Amino acid sequence: MEKTELTQFTAFKANLESMKCSELIEKSASLFNSRSQECANRKENDGHYDNIAKTNMRKSDIFWMILEKKIASTFVQKGCTLRDKYRERTPALRTVLDIETPKAPPYSVLRTLLGMCNSVKHYSDLVERYPACLIINSQEGDSILHRVIIDGGYRAKETINSIICTAAKMSYADVDVAERREEATKNLMFGGLTRKDSRGITPLTLLFGLVAYHATRNPYHERWIWLTTLIRRVVHIQSYYCNESQSTKNAFDETLFLSDYSSKELEKTPLLHAALEIGCPMGLMNRILCACGARTAEFCRLDGQNRTPLTIALSNKETPAEIVIELFKRSPAEVIEKLDADEEGLPLHRIINAGIKYSSRSENELVLIGTIVEKAPQVLHFQDNIHGMPPFMLACIDNVWSIDVVYGLLRTGPWAIEPYIKKRKPIK
Repeated sequence: MEKTELTQFTAFKANLESMKCSELIEKSASLFNSRSQECANRKENDGHYDNIAKTNMRKSDIFWMILEKKIASTFVQKGCTLRDKYRERTPALRTVLDIETPKAPPYSVLRTLLGMCNSVKHYSDLVERYPACLIINSQEGDSILHRVIIDGGYRAKETINSIICTAAKMSYADVDVAERREEATKNLMFGGLTRKDSRGITPLTLLFGLVAYHATRNPYHERWIWLTTLIRRVVHIQSYYCNESQSTKNAFDETLFLSDYSSKELEKTPLLHAALEIGCPMGLMNRILCACGARTAEFCRLDGQNRTPLTIALSNKETPAEIVIELFKRSPAEVIEKLDADEEGLPLHRIINAGIKYSSRSENELVLIGTIVEKAPQVLHFQDNIHGMPPFMLACIDNVWSIDVVYGLLRTGPWAIEPYIKKRKPIK
């Protein structure tokens, strides 16, 4: 950066700092070159236009930095009194969202704007104006979806649907989001329903809290139908639209998600399969299993990718051991036999490699391993397809499993160690 440019930006920053927050917002339109948006989008190799565009981009960063500082200074801190009657009021969120700049505000500013929201309408307006805000967490560690569910409840279901739809599209489509990171993309998967806040609570858990009481009294309550359909749609979109062509991704819109277009398409994604894929909380999973009853057809049923519920459960390391045990008990013998012939490995190998554990730490890991071995004891001496190791050796990797599990596997199938014992020649 040349000295003249540095002087220019320093003067620009000093000018902004001298203004009040309200004045800064009011004059925001005149702070940038009127042709800045045009310059930023021009494809001509004109150095003059490029310089104007770069200048306005830098000015935009300075503007948002100063505005964020001024907005934050208007917040009343907890425990403070309003002794200063001349304290400037916090600007209305809509006023800030109407500001047009050559460059979108950075995440730090979006987090400040998130702190200004105090209603479901505010959250909806913020997402509509800056979809990138779905990536960030608030200062309290929760997402916009967490806040909308807590503040709006079931009455905000249309806004909840809209936010989930926007997040689902952003998780795989080529959306203009600055600094896309692997963790950010992970947070947007399944529409953000599995994203944990600072307490480890997901929006899916909060949604279940909205419907649990009503579903207990009426298994066909509208809230229960809404939640289960939402789960199926989110998993269906994540499973199928992620693998489609770019043209199909661009054709995906909110109408596609919210309308009844997918009545037949959703048959590819049954509720039990979707719940296991997305990793529903224990309470919700137990209710879905309870709804299945003793119908073995539900546990034999294949989804659009030819997977049974047990196959999905073993592929998802977030599946609690309690659910895996229940699926093993309910799945017919032919389903388990098909798993033995699967290229991904035997059930016991999958569980050990994935590190599937109980949701409660007080439970004994041996119960899970014992349930699998009881169904298929022959697996104890088979090597897995990845490491070429028998189960007792797999359980030693990375200290994921306790020594009790390793000893239990070895004691139950001691013959598994024979190939690794070097036989000595007899002493003459």
